[in-house]
Amino acid sequence: MVRNMEVQAELSNLLEAEVLAYKESCMHREDAKLNFELDGRSGLSLILGKLLSEFGFNYAQVKDLLSSKESGSQVLSDGHVLTFHKKRLELTAHQSAENGPWSVHEDLQCGHIPIPVRFEALKAVPSILNLGSSVALFDTERLAFPLKIRTWKPGDRLQPLGMKGLKKVSDLLNGIGLSVEDKKAVYVLESAQDIIWVIGHRIDDRYKVRSNSKAVLKVYI
Repeated sequence: MVRNMEVQAELSNLLEAEVLAYKESCMHREDAKLNFELDGRSGLSLILGKLLSEFGFNYAQVKDLLSSKESGSQVLSDGHVLTFHKKRLELTAHQSAENGPWSVHEDLQCGHIPIPVRFEALKAVPSILNLGSSVALFDTERLAFPLKIRTWKPGDRLQPLGMKGLKKVSDLLNGIGLSVEDKKAVYVLESAQDIIWVIGHRIDDRYKVRSNSKAVLKVYI
């Protein structure tokens, strides 16, 4: 038991020394961002896991992010966003006041929303259903109010129009070819915790308007 404790103490000291060395050479602040260079050193996941624990991240999150090797991939803690880039990790603080959610009530009244989104109740199914990416049409009877608008986050999924099965919003945005900065400005519309529209991009197939729909909600930007 004593020997095991001594070994653990030695390992802890070694890790602390590696963390200190890494901080001095590979950790840099740039305005409101904190950058962590990915220099390929041995034990990098452990080092970053230790450093980032003070920002609410755990080792498993850091290891998964490094393993993804997909530029723009993100993980969240309560107060921060960690983004993977090819040669670095970027740490930024949440801007929670800008993330939402904001509620949209059944009378289609809502408070301040930081994007120019509008809602209109239609009593009949429009003759043209494909009105472009800036307009979404939903079967009102399938919706659960209040609807919610918020920024998208890693792990979000929807069933894109015309597809079977769920798809990650992150994969959808990567497929569209959005930059990391553009992804930060993407919002989603929710009904009962289902994402029904990645606003300005794709609606969920389960909530689309059908020929027998009795009422339609039009949402547009």
